[in-house]
Amino acid sequence: MRTQDQQTIIRYFIVEFAELVDTGQYGPDDNNILTLALEHTGTQDRERIVRDLLSAFRHSLVKRPLNANDKIILARLKEYAGDQVEECARLLTEAEGSSA
Repeated sequence: MRTQDQQTIIRYFIVEFAELVDTGQYGPDDNNILTLALEHTGTQDRERIVRDLLSAFRHSLVKRPLNANDKIILARLKEYAGDQVEECARLLTEAEGSSA
């Protein structure tokens, strides 16, 4: 069972991660932490995480093309995307096109 501290840490990480998505300044360790966050949250929190990060990716597209790390993160999000799977797939296709 998750503790309140674990939930707080996960929420803090996701806010920070969304900011990193905006600049593209994250790496493989962040993907591992994201995976843990997604695996250890309830359905509603997981949906919020996916929604928040997809929004961050949409926003970052205005500033920069998506990169290889973005593809890794989007592929991970797609596994947990639920009703956001189509948007996740669209962004993943965009990342594939921009890194070609």
